Amino acid sequence: MKNSIITAILFFFACAPAYCGKSIIITSDTQFEYARLLFSQEDYSSALTEYKRFVHFFSEEEQAEKANFMVGECLLKLGKIKQAQKIFYDHINKYRGSSLSTEAYLRVATCHEKQGELAQAAAALKALADISSDKAVKDKAKYRAAWIYVDAMQTSKALKTFNEIEEKDKYKVDTIAPDLEAIENSRYKSPTLAGTLALVPGAGHVYCERYKDAFISFVINSLLTYAAYEAFDNDQNALGGILTFVEAGFYTGNIYSAVGCAKKHNEHKKEGLINDLKKRTSLQLSTHGKDKHPMLTLKYTF
Repeated sequence: MKNSIITAILFFFACAPAYCGKSIIITSDTQFEYARLLFSQEDYSSALTEYKRFVHFFSEEEQAEKANFMVGECLLKLGKIKQAQKIFYDHINKYRGSSLSTEAYLRVATCHEKQGELAQAAAALKALADISSDKAVKDKAKYRAAWIYVDAMQTSKALKTFNEIEEKDKYKVDTIAPDLEAIENSRYKSPTLAGTLALVPGAGHVYCERYKDAFISFVINSLLTYAAYEAFDNDQNALGGILTFVEAGFYTGNIYSAVGCAKKHNEHKKEGLINDLKKRTSLQLSTHGKDKHPMLTLKYTF
């Protein structure tokens, strides 16, 4: 029995080096394909880890740029917008001039849009249009920037950017531009006139078609003015002073309210016109080809 145990121990130590010496060698192609598989399965957290692993161990490989870009894509899919934005900005600086750096600019714009930073999104796209020598890229960037200006209700900037597009037929600029011009030239309420009319309490609100607010403003200001007058007329100067002070607040508020109503009226009207335009003009970002490259399609409804 003792000899059997000794024999087994000797056999184990004799075989151990053979087993321990075995190692799995992962090539860059294998690592990249595994990360891509995880991404295609929408396991973005695991894909993020594997793409980062690729960038770390295979930084000199040709696919390193794509892997770095996909790190940002994974973060974007996971809703980590700030982190994704930083990755894409770093990508632009590191791989300046490559085709993927162009896509990185577009992703930066997407990150800004998702955070409600429309001005920064448009600025990123305009920067891409300025530095790119590819006319197709320039037009695509300007087209997206123009629609961001539309979303921000900056129709004059949108119109100017649309008109800078070279391939106007492809992007239906000659169809969209007249609608934007109509929105820009539509009749809006004048905040200045609303405030001036509000010197007569309620008149500014009537101009803005806020008749209920106009009635309330007129009644409150009239009652307070009359009450203050009566107080002074009956030698109740302290009460009259208090009522005058209160009335001054309501009177001033009536003017500011009328100005605000005019601005809100204009925003609501403009937003409605823009929504009508967007309903007629449906934008779709589809994928095309084996590598799923983004492709912009436009549908205009008459």
